[in-house]
Amino acid sequence: MDVILLSIGTEILKGRIVNTNSYYMAGRLYAAGFNVSEIRVISDRQSQIIDTLKKCFDRVDIVISTGGLGPTRDDVTKSAACRFFNRQLVFDQKIYDRLEEFFLRIGYKSFPQRSRNQALVPEGAHMMPNPRGTAPGLLIEESGKLLFLLPGVPTEMKALFDDHVLPLLLARFRQGKPESALVRTVGLGESLIAERIEKGLSEEEISLLNYYPHGGFVDIVIAQTGAGGKIDTGTVDRVAEHVASLLSEYVYTRDERSLLQVIEGCSPPVAKHWLWPKAALAVFLRKKSQTCRAQVIGLPRGW
Repeated sequence: MDVILLSIGTEILKGRIVNTNSYYMAGRLYAAGFNVSEIRVISDRQSQIIDTLKKCFDRVDIVISTGGLGPTRDDVTKSAACRFFNRQLVFDQKIYDRLEEFFLRIGYKSFPQRSRNQALVPEGAHMMPNPRGTAPGLLIEESGKLLFLLPGVPTEMKALFDDHVLPLLLARFRQGKPESALVRTVGLGESLIAERIEKGLSEEEISLLNYYPHGGFVDIVIAQTGAGGKIDTGTVDRVAEHVASLLSEYVYTRDERSLLQVIEGCSPPVAKHWLWPKAALAVFLRKKSQTCRAQVIGLPRGW
């Protein structure tokens, strides 16, 4: 199932912020078995948003947009979506009440009337509550086309995407276990990894290997890309076990956690016992501050 990610915000095009939202969603979608066919970044102009939505839905049935849901004049994503789907913006009392309660809770003496715009939603849209901000996520569905509208603030987007968007997509389009697996490594280069793990695999199994190097780390995603016959989860699991066993001294997790998140999740004795056999991780930690090493694994100063 193909998906297009649409980032709306002139601030991205001007280089004022980095588009981390698309990076995050693309990785999560790919790991779940979806294919992100395009990532687009456009300005806040309503006419461009409408034109882009038309082009996107000519190609795919699922578009996930971020940005333009705030209370200011340049936040026009909802109104553009309404014009595209020929709907009206309607006032939602429940959202308004939640907004009013939110502002009073954080110390406002009165509700800022400009924020009333965030209680306006496209007619018939499904609302996804935002526990970390004021703009709710929205889903507009029509004739098999799904448009998700998410806030551009990364912490808010991630919570809505993980709690609502991805579970909905999985339930509707990817019944059962996702046909992908992840092995995260540190300390061994991509070419050396490929030489080590591709021996003994069939051509079909090798085609499932996807390498993503980043700053001394290499993530190996085992999944089918592009067109082709359906790959069963048994094959994916078998290849993932093969990769993990051959790279055991370099593997730090088989989920989405970072290395430091993995280490910080261990008690110092467990972390130390786990780290000592892993020379690559020891090299990584030598580059960290003395404070970090002491806090995380209790290594002596000067180690």
